[in-house]
Amino acid sequence: MFEPGACLSPAELHHEWNGGTELQRQGGILTPREVPLIVVVTGEEGREFGYDDYWDDEGVFHYFGAGQEGDMEFVRGNLALRDHAETGEDVHLFEQEPEGLRYYGQMVVAGWNWQDDVPDRTRNPRRAIVFDPVALDDELAAPIIQQESRGAPDQRWTMSLDDLRARSARSLGEPATSTVARRNVYRRSGDLKVYVLGRASGTCEGCEQPAPFQTTAGHAYLEPHHTRRLSDGGPDDYHHVIALCPTCHRRVHHGEDGSTYNEQLIARLATVEPR
Repeated sequence: MFEPGACLSPAELHHEWNGGTELQRQGGILTPREVPLIVVVTGEEGREFGYDDYWDDEGVFHYFGAGQEGDMEFVRGNLALRDHAETGEDVHLFEQEPEGLRYYGQMVVAGWNWQDDVPDRTRNPRRAIVFDPVALDDELAAPIIQQESRGAPDQRWTMSLDDLRARSARSLGEPATSTVARRNVYRRSGDLKVYVLGRASGTCEGCEQPAPFQTTAGHAYLEPHHTRRLSDGGPDDYHHVIALCPTCHRRVHHGEDGSTYNEQLIARLATVEPR
């Protein structure tokens, strides 16, 4: 629903989603009630209160959490942002400008850390949460078949499902560096895809028919589908990802009964990956 570079007003966003969390520091974290997404807003105005958001050389955006006075806590918007992959909520980044909110793109939180001595709005030092979102770019969303065409065989295909399942489990915390944060996102995305396709064992988990063909690396071609997300890509919890043949995948995204079919897939996953 968003186009990179588009500019919207906060009122337009609130009207579109039937309300949400109030904007904070002329920016902030919005969690609309009606749709599974989180809007993160950054802007120059927050810097006088210690919200010095910035991009680093590794392509990681360092974003200060919500909370204007006292130590920040993992509640409300901060908690939603930290746990967005587990809850199936997409994260979208906007920048506050005089004209309104300029859309940057979709993000995924790679980690977070604490930063001390950040002034609050009363100028008192406090402990702040700094999130490390990275852009959900084409590399992250690329199908397995594209990754296999790049060169050496992916050794993950020889691992046991138990090992892959453990590797793909989301473990969000404090990465040592931005390089590590970004690498963790990419590695886990690949682990998750290989695990889900291995779990399917060559059979579409939607229609239960064999995969339509083999890839050049000799693997059954199926496509991971994120049942709890708005877009088809990026890291998620394996409880919400299902392996589909291209026909089933197109059906859930473009079919007249796509929403109903997606609900059926969610129910099926509950038996494939019981909690």
